[in-house]
Amino acid sequence: MMKRDKIFFTLIGLGMFTTIIFFYRNYESREESFYQIVDEVRSESYHGTVINKFYDKFNHGRYKIIIFFDGNNFELELLHEKKELYDFIKVGDTLIKEKNQLELQIKRKNLDTIVKFKFDNVRGYEKYNHTLINYRGN
Repeated sequence: MMKRDKIFFTLIGLGMFTTIIFFYRNYESREESFYQIVDEVRSESYHGTVINKFYDKFNHGRYKIIIFFDGNNFELELLHEKKELYDFIKVGDTLIKEKNQLELQIKRKNLDTIVKFKFDNVRGYEKYNHTLINYRGN
């Protein structure tokens, strides 16, 4: 009976240790993933007119924006932002995103505005978004 209890508690201890390590590593990788997404967005550059918007139910239910950019149609997914930005953008708007910037300029007939990306649709946003002011990227 004593040997079985020792094995049982050893297995429970190993399980707890493994769980703690898993969550710690997941926590560390969450910060790394957040900044990787920020760096990817920072590296993007486009300047074009919105020609279509749609909900792609066949591709994980993503909201997509098609812009005419550099002589071609370009599919834009603002996955890092909440849906409110998608809803705000209208067909006919001109979108300008400069490389090394974390903002989007939106121009339409009676509007010229700049939206700073919040990354509020990215896991860890609450913890890391305040650091974007001083973040310089990789």
